[in-house]
Amino acid sequence: MKNSITSSFLKKFHPALLRWYDKYQRNLPWRNTDDAYSIWVSEVMLQQTQVRTVIPYYIRFMDKFPTVQKLANAHQQTVLKMWEGLGYYSRARNLYRAAKIVVHDYEGLLPQDWKQTRPNITRLSWNWVLWFAHPTILIAITAQLKTSVMHTSLPQYYTSLKK
Repeated sequence: MKNSITSSFLKKFHPALLRWYDKYQRNLPWRNTDDAYSIWVSEVMLQQTQVRTVIPYYIRFMDKFPTVQKLANAHQQTVLKMWEGLGYYSRARNLYRAAKIVVHDYEGLLPQDWKQTRPNITRLSWNWVLWFAHPTILIAITAQLKTSVMHTSLPQYYTSLKK
């Protein structure tokens, strides 16, 4: 079997993935918005942290810094205090620095090019943020999506790869 994902395969996979999502989706606060900043904050918080841990931090953080402008204009110590207990403080410092760039250089609008905020976010994370905020923006198929396809649609093939 050839290890590739074709557009015809994705057309078949897409409805299956949506059915799975309809059945198992969780009601998460960052899913109730198309605001790129809110999605960005959740993406950064969710890196190496469990969803159930992130939820109360996300809610408090967004209450304190509801816009990228509020975050950029805050004192870094205030941002770190709001992050306290979530761990990996470099994420908070990088988010804060990137917010300053976004506000100063892009009038508070997240730029399409992830490199504009570097080193503060990965290209993959930035693409997901933009896609969730603006689903018409196309992103490259990632290794995670390929793995999801393998798990859900080709379980025998995936199992044979793991041996």
